[in-house]
Amino acid sequence: MAATVAQLADTLQTLFTTTAQQLAADTGLIRRQRQLSGPSFAQGLVFTRRDNPHATLDDLALAVAPDGLAAQSLDEGFTPTAAEFLRRLLLEAVGHIVAAQPTIVPRPVTRRLAPSRTTADVAGFPRGRW
Repeated sequence: MAATVAQLADTLQTLFTTTAQQLAADTGLIRRQRQLSGPSFAQGLVFTRRDNPHATLDDLALAVAPDGLAAQSLDEGFTPTAAEFLRRLLLEAVGHIVAAQPTIVPRPVTRRLAPSRTTADVAGFPRGRW
């Protein structure tokens, strides 16, 4: 059964609210909720980067905590725990896609535009997980 637009909207709403909140608690991303929550972290990063791939750290800090979060504080929050939170959120999203049995299958990529990377190049991020 193919998912409808309404079902997709419901799934995304749940993914970026309830699921993000639970994963933030499960991974230890948010220990006590003040300015930042699992949903605000996920929504701010994902939707800001979607709208502006060149968003600055200041832009991201404003998106994840509109009431005020220093860019440096957000930068310090990019930890292996944050990577695990986002990895698990992505796995949840992929699970919903598979369960929806999409009727449109993307075409395979026939040429590679950039060298393939199997490890993260960012200092401090876990290598080999992605």
